[in-house]
Formats: sequence, structure tokens, C-alpha cells
Amino acid sequence: MRSLAGDSSWAHHLWLWRIRDRGGWTLLEIMLYVGLLAILSSPLVMTILGLTRMTEEGNLLARITETNRSTMHRITDDVQRSLSSTLVIENSGKALNFSLPDDFDGSEPTPGNSIRYEFQDEPSDPNNGKDDNGNGVIDEKILVRMDQTIGESVIIGAFFDPNSSGFTAAGNAVVITLTTMGWTKGSQVQTRMTQTVRIQPRN
Repeated sequence: MRSLAGDSSWAHHLWLWRIRDRGGWTLLEIMLYVGLLAILSSPLVMTILGLTRMTEEGNLLARITETNRSTMHRITDDVQRSLSSTLVIENSGKALNFSLPDDFDGSEPTPGNSIRYEFQDEPSDPNNGKDDNGNGVIDEKILVRMDQTIGESVIIGAFFDPNSSGFTAAGNAVVITLTTMGWTKGSQVQTRMTQTVRIQPRN
């Protein structure tokens, strides 16, 4: 019999030796061998699962961070260009209306297109206190930008917390709070990011 020291896998060597010298394995020996492999491979499997979960959570954080950032940038750009006298918060802080400037009448800008930002129910997750779409987020919201002058609606963000996302008046400015959230399979907690910005219209 060859020396085990020259074989990279003593278990594999033992397997081949048993087959060669005895013509096969008994059921008991197979069960013991499988059990031994399971014990030896468990740490590796747990490590792989841990790394996989860390990767998924990292990707989730990157996604909700980018959603939060890009959505806030879009709203900030619009509100900064808006006419401060037209800012109106409605629907208990879940909707923001304003007008963009159109022209200049010699003394001040004149109102142009009427814009509305509104948090609405995610179609696959209605407001019923349940996680209907199974993504770990209960009653999540989407944020819709509506140009009411031309009748155009665009979803600019999703996965928003219905309780902590919204609009608040601050004099002639508006405070915008966006909380994006997500959940990875197997995790016990949600991943969340909150950003709050006070925006002052320039007109």
C-alpha cells in the first residue's frame, strides 16, 4: 500500500484502497464516510454561505444608497428651480406641489409647468400592513414625479419607508426625508438608509 504522506487526500486514498482490497464498501462504511465528509466540509460551507450573504448585503446597500442619492438629486434640482410662492405640501406630508418658472414678466418669473412629487403604494405591496410581494418590506412606497401640465408621470424611486419618508415645510423652504430600505434572504434585519435635506427655492 502506498504511503498516505504522498497523497493530498487521505480520505480519497482510503476510499480507493478499500475498493481495491475488499471489492467495495458496506452500507455502514459508506454512511461513516459520508458523515466524515460532512463534518470536514461544514466549516467550508458555512464560510461560503457567510461570504455569499455579505456580498448580497453589500449589493443591497449599494442599491438602496444609489436609489436614495439619485432620487434626492432629482427632487433637489426641481425644487431649487421652483417658485417658492407655489410650494404646497399635501397628503399629510406625502405629496409636494410647485411650479417651475416659465418666463420673466419684467419684475418676476411667471409660473410654468406644475410639478407634483407623491409617495404612492407599490402596486405589488398595497397598504395593508403585510409584506405582499415577499421582499421583506411592509407597505413600501414608490415616489412618482408628475408633470401635471403635460400629463406625464415617472417613477423615480422605490423601496421607501412609508413612515419616515416625506416632505415638511420650513418657512419658504422644504425639508425632504427619504428612507430607502431592503432585505436580503436569510437576514433578520432590514438594511436602511435615511437622508434629510433642506432645500431653498431660488425663485
